[in-house]
Amino acid sequence: MKIKTLLIAVVLVLGLAATASASTQWTVGASPEPVRVATGYTEKVGVISFNTVENANYTVTGTITIDYGKTITVPATSVNITTFCGGTSPCPGAPNLNDPANKVIEDGTKLVIRVFPASSPVLDYGFTVDGVRIDVTGYGTGEFIVNAIVTAAGNQITNGQATALVLQRI
Repeated sequence: MKIKTLLIAVVLVLGLAATASASTQWTVGASPEPVRVATGYTEKVGVISFNTVENANYTVTGTITIDYGKTITVPATSVNITTFCGGTSPCPGAPNLNDPANKVIEDGTKLVIRVFPASSPVLDYGFTVDGVRIDVTGYGTGEFIVNAIVTAAGNQITNGQATALVLQRI
């Protein structure tokens, strides 16, 4: 009986390992806005960048969700997503993530980006997200930071990089 249980566990672990290897890992970086004045209560937050891990499997179709935890005050069409590869933009073969069909705002606080494989000659690519504004109503001056929470479906976020500092102080 114990051998059967052990075999089932081994099969499950191997199945999960195969699933994990079928996706790529994205590293997450942020260039936070240092200081914002809470005058209009709709303040620009910093740029978030995503890069595929070198020599990882290719990007598979899925989504990356950025949860700002505060209401996004611009439409998804105002958010700019720029793809790049090797420091070059536009990146030949990279998908157009800035297309309105590939970005949507959910629940007022989350930006959901559809990612999918690049075509030849590029296999790996990265992208930046800029132009997001959030509502900071009710917050006074002083130390107020905003961390965006990043999750992925279909692909993976590198361990320890699921939080991006986007606003340091109001």
